[in-house]
Amino acid sequence: MTHTKWSTIKERRFREPRAREAYENTSRAIALGEQVRRLRRTKRWSQAQLAARLRTTQSAVSRLEMGDMPPSLRTLARIGDALGVELVVAFREPRATRSQRQPGAAGARTR
Repeated sequence: MTHTKWSTIKERRFREPRAREAYENTSRAIALGEQVRRLRRTKRWSQAQLAARLRTTQSAVSRLEMGDMPPSLRTLARIGDALGVELVVAFREPRATRSQRQPGAAGARTR
């Protein structure tokens, strides 16, 4: 029986656009959840305390923090208000594009 390395499996899966999109969406949801968890813990609040301020359940806060539930923009705004932080939404170029434009980066254009 031959074993396939995880890196090989991952590379094959990422060739499929839907798989890559799902991975990126999940990564964003996890990153947002981690940020909410850090902010909540900074205030020394339990998930139940944050949930009460959001008028939702502790399990909903848990799912959000775990990245299981991608939050809507409205939900993010409510979380920001509850935690006393500003919600900032922005677009930026992908990492690969940004690194190519930095001075001194390989392939960077100079004027």
